[in-house]
Amino acid sequence: MPVDINEAKQHFANKSAWHHLKGKIIEVGLYVASGRVELNKPAPRNMPVWTLDGDKVSLDDVFRKNQDENKLTILNMGSFTCPVWRERQHKVQELAKLYPDHVSSICIYVREAHASDEWALDMNDKLNISYPKPKTIEERIVVASRAKEELMDTDALVYVDSPEKNAVNKAYSAVPIRICVIDANGELVFRSEGSGPFGYKPEDLATFLEKTIGPRDGIQNIIHNVGVDCE
Repeated sequence: MPVDINEAKQHFANKSAWHHLKGKIIEVGLYVASGRVELNKPAPRNMPVWTLDGDKVSLDDVFRKNQDENKLTILNMGSFTCPVWRERQHKVQELAKLYPDHVSSICIYVREAHASDEWALDMNDKLNISYPKPKTIEERIVVASRAKEELMDTDALVYVDSPEKNAVNKAYSAVPIRICVIDANGELVFRSEGSGPFGYKPEDLATFLEKTIGPRDGIQNIIHNVGVDCE
């Protein structure tokens, strides 16, 4: 069934005060631990990520390939247990397809927004999306692989952040999800703003791409299309 963003908002509103307090403590802790990534400054890149096959690579190498092709790199950061990311992230993929000669979209799978043993959501249980916080790269790859299978194209580029250090998550303040863009000079030129998951807005990315590269037919159809099959 499609993820209903209004249901997600209502679900958060109906949770107990303790549930929200526990989640906010986690969220604040992550913000404190995060870097303060700045626009128009060199993007963080000296950190390892893993492919879904379990190969360790450098984020620097990922960026460098796109820089050599004079492309923007879109970092689509999120996790399967975040209903907002499940509902919206496909729009990031579709926007990138409108600019194949100028843009490469990469998913960085970061820490679970709503692990079953940390900040559980009943709506995830209904969809059989209930995972404890991964403790190893292998455990995180399992969930990331399912996210790719159910939410993305087969040729989508997905890399996994370390569950021990969460280095990408911290460097880009992806708390819990975020969109960033790095240009061919290696500088951060766009980041989604706003607190929490609802600050993740593909429409802002669309505006940035139109201003930076130019308009494309169909861009508004992508932005106003809602829902993605999660079963």
